[in-house]
Amino acid sequence: MAALVRWQPYHEMVSLSDVMDRMLNRAFVRPFDAFDTASYWDGTRAMPIDVIEDKDGYTVKASVPGIKSEELDINIENNVVTIRAERKAEENKDEDTVRWQERYYGKLERCFTLPVEVDADKVKAELEHGVLKLSLPKAEAVKTKTIQVKAK
Repeated sequence: MAALVRWQPYHEMVSLSDVMDRMLNRAFVRPFDAFDTASYWDGTRAMPIDVIEDKDGYTVKASVPGIKSEELDINIENNVVTIRAERKAEENKDEDTVRWQERYYGKLERCFTLPVEVDADKVKAELEHGVLKLSLPKAEAVKTKTIQVKAK
C-alpha cells in the first residue's frame, strides 16, 4: 500500500540553493580547492602510504621522493607508527622569480594505528628510489597458532 506524502516545494529549493552556493563558493572564492590541491599542503597527501598485511606482519610503503634516509624519523609507540621527514626548499637566485610552485616543501608527517601489536625490535626499514619500505612483524603473542587435536 502506498502512502501519500505532502510535497513541499520550498524544502526542495533550499537544498538546491545550498548546492549552488557551495559550487559557486568553491569555483570563485576558493578556486584551488576545486582541484583539491589545498589538501596536499597539510603534509598527509605529500606522503602517500600503502599498508599490506600478511600472516606474519605488515609491510608499509611510503612515497618520500627527494628525502634521504638520514632525514627520516620513524617511531612506533602503542601500535601507532609515525613517519616524519622534512623536504627542504630549493634556493633560487635573487633574480629568479617563481611563477608556479606545486611541489610540497616543509615538514611531512604520517601517523597511523595498526590493529595489532608489532615487535618493534624486529622492524626493518629500507629506502630505495624514493620509496620507504617498513617491515613490521607481528608480536608473537598476537600471531595465530594452530593446534592439532590428537584422537585417542
